[in-house]
Amino acid sequence: MTMKLEIYQGAEGEVFFDVDEMNQTIWAEQGKIAELFEVDRTVISRHLRNIFVDEELEAEKCVKEEVEERLEGNRRIARRIKKYNLDVIISVGYRVNSKKATKFRIWASSIIKRYMTEGVAVNYDLVKKLPEQSEKLQNLEETLGIVRRMLTETSLSANEANGVLEVVTKYADSFATISEYLNNKIIFSVDTRARRDLSEVEIENYVSDLRERLNESENFGVLAENNRGETLISARIQNLFERSDSVARRAAKLLYFIVHEKPFLEGNQQIGALLFVVYLSVNFFQLNEQGETKLSDRALTALVLLIAESQPEEKELMLNLICKLLDK
Repeated sequence: MTMKLEIYQGAEGEVFFDVDEMNQTIWAEQGKIAELFEVDRTVISRHLRNIFVDEELEAEKCVKEEVEERLEGNRRIARRIKKYNLDVIISVGYRVNSKKATKFRIWASSIIKRYMTEGVAVNYDLVKKLPEQSEKLQNLEETLGIVRRMLTETSLSANEANGVLEVVTKYADSFATISEYLNNKIIFSVDTRARRDLSEVEIENYVSDLRERLNESENFGVLAENNRGETLISARIQNLFERSDSVARRAAKLLYFIVHEKPFLEGNQQIGALLFVVYLSVNFFQLNEQGETKLSDRALTALVLLIAESQPEEKELMLNLICKLLDK
């Protein structure tokens, strides 16, 4: 695994971190985290314990052990050292000191963005060099254009940045062969199953429950003034669909409509993501053949961010992106 060294310049000096390009994260041992936030190691130990006890993060996904040799007196001793990834570091930072955590998060996000954008640019340039292909990659190029634009203009958390990377990787890997690029078309599997739409009562109940769980204001889930007096939200969603639309395309249209068209005063992104998942679930399309969700939480978050960043003329591109991710 390739590791690079990055230096974070804090108020009291420099702190060194390992950057894991493959997994798009940063690793640091407990002592480095204590040094970063200028607290005693025992404070970091307490916060780490609470983070995993509270199930805020999963240790198996955020912690790794490495054997390192260290000079202790006149002897070289090999010790197993635990290292924690960027999600853990940021979580600890918010518990220790929010101002320092915010400063570090901005720095860390910029590092992740750099590796993501440079990696995408290099890979894309290599693909473009294949004969007679430069004009055939417009679909992928436009998708990556939205990604680059979002990475440049938006301050992402580590989880959001990883989600964007997951979406891009899945999208690129999901093409069966390079011929889909060369033929300038995207191939989807045939879906002939019956569709079940969401009723107005169901939508209202889901939105109301979400408002309570998130402790949002009364405007959350209330139709915007320019949408009042029109047909019910459930009818408006159903009017988006064509008879030939697959479950994936209907779910994609639902998500795009709520996130991009913003029919509600507040909460469009959260409501859109929830109803998207519910629609897939009631139509038995949320899980793959292995029983795993087709889109992770962070990939869905990234999709919502990409839709919000996209331009109206990029609508079909976004719908195809969502459908392709759900097609596997």
